[in-house]
Amino acid sequence: MIRASILLLFLMAIPHANADMLCQKTQGTVEMNECMKQELDKVEKKLNAKYKKVIASLSIPDDKIQKYSISKKAVIETQRAWVSYREKDCFAESTMLLPPDGTAGASLNMKCMIDYANLRIKRLDDFIIDF
Repeated sequence: MIRASILLLFLMAIPHANADMLCQKTQGTVEMNECMKQELDKVEKKLNAKYKKVIASLSIPDDKIQKYSISKKAVIETQRAWVSYREKDCFAESTMLLPPDGTAGASLNMKCMIDYANLRIKRLDDFIIDF
């Protein structure tokens, strides 16, 4: 258990997401979990807004060259698959390092979810069509 706690502290110190910077000053896992939850909620709102913008940009009539309806359907299917993958991958990562029912594992899981969401937001930028 001590080894897992040290590993968690090391992983949490790696600055991958803004949540790391904001939550470093917290004391204890309960406070850390609350901070990470707030950060996850923020990044989820950004992700959902970006996804809606992508869908809106693809919600235009098809033309002779570009079939936007096909692209829109593909993005919707991809997003659903990505959400499932992210949840499973973060769960696997956090349970591999810490017990799944522990409070420290929740922080690690949320950090993973935040990191994935930030990467997905950047990726979705590539799908936005501006006319």
